[in-house]
Amino acid sequence: DSWSFHLLYRYGSPLPYTRDIGAYTQPNNERMEATSDLNLRLNSEWNVLRTHALTGFAEITNVLDARNNLWIDSRGSVGGTLADPGAWNLGRRFRIGIGLKL
Repeated sequence: DSWSFHLLYRYGSPLPYTRDIGAYTQPNNERMEATSDLNLRLNSEWNVLRTHALTGFAEITNVLDARNNLWIDSRGSVGGTLADPGAWNLGRRFRIGIGLKL
């Protein structure tokens, strides 16, 4: 039997975007907020037969449930006029899985 534990923290510096301020608008004149997330994964492997192994994992992405902005329109509105929910990253998610090594 073997176990492994993985922890991944990602930080994204504030990305530029162009806010429309009229005739004197310059590209990339504003910045969004910084992004960050923390992911966790636990793996395990168990010998079933001499030549086979059962593997399993449990994973949590965005452990801290950070609300990261992915895009802003030229008016400075997150998600644009329609408030697109795709302008935000996905919240905390859980996954589990199993596999068989032959």
